[in-house]
Amino acid sequence: MVGHGRGEQTIPLGAIQAVQFKAAGLLSNGFIAFTVAGAQNISGGVGGRTVDAVRDPNAVVFTRKQQPGFERLKQVVRAAVVAHQQRGYR
Repeated sequence: MVGHGRGEQTIPLGAIQAVQFKAAGLLSNGFIAFTVAGAQNISGGVGGRTVDAVRDPNAVVFTRKQQPGFERLKQVVRAAVVAHQQRGYR
């Protein structure tokens, strides 16, 4: 993974407003980024670039080989965020 050494960060489920996902390509890595309430998201926006995700503390860059696990993570987090919001925990 790119960006080793950033350490560990925990984001409370209620703070996640959106999940951005960019699939890895043949020649480029992909990323998953979490839009967090009150945080400046460097990789945010439609068409976000992997180079921006590398600097985003709320993003993880992955290789094509790692992508299936991150696709599953995207599904699980999105479902959890929706369920959390539907219970009224905003």
